[in-house]
Amino acid sequence: MKRGISTNRNVTNQASCLKQLGIDFAFRYYSQTTQQPEKRLTQAEAEALSAAGVQIGVVYEDAPTSLSYFSGTRGHQDAVNAYNAALSLHQLPGSAIYFAIDYDAALADISGSIFDYFKGVDQGMRDASGGNSTYLIGVYGSGAACDFIKTQCPFVRYSWLAESTGWLGSKTYAAWDLNQAIATTDLCGFSADEYEENQALDNFGGFILGYVPPSPTT
Repeated sequence: MKRGISTNRNVTNQASCLKQLGIDFAFRYYSQTTQQPEKRLTQAEAEALSAAGVQIGVVYEDAPTSLSYFSGTRGHQDAVNAYNAALSLHQLPGSAIYFAIDYDAALADISGSIFDYFKGVDQGMRDASGGNSTYLIGVYGSGAACDFIKTQCPFVRYSWLAESTGWLGSKTYAAWDLNQAIATTDLCGFSADEYEENQALDNFGGFILGYVPPSPTT
């Protein structure tokens, strides 16, 4: 089992500290529309994490916080955006991009528009790659959402259980690859409300860049 964090804060300057404190991975975001200045993973940040030996996890998230966000068309567009972001970052083939359901979705939502969204994600990833995407797909959400999407979508490899234990099905869902929890202590200069704790199976689709720029010489 691996220990990690997820955060909308840039962790470039904390990478070495995280490694020293036993953090195996850090989850960060791809996004096309975010207005949060530090939410989007940067190249320099990915390089710093890789150099420190901290695996990177990525989740695509614009604003998936209500049913109105989800449709097959939106899933397709999000997947194209995510795929292009991954290519730009030099994300390794065979690693994963997660897609978020960031609200307590009802079963009718999950089996309807959210299901359509993930079918759109699959098509978008294949279209963006010109055939078969080299990136795997994960889902983030409630226990009910993770269970339905991972079970009904054979192209979804990983599930990430959200920290909100009161969401539908979350208390009983045990088939997760990642499990998010509310942080309770400060970490490497981040207060407890600036990140979440996570545990993960050894294989959760994380990656370290295949290259790390050499240190500058003096």
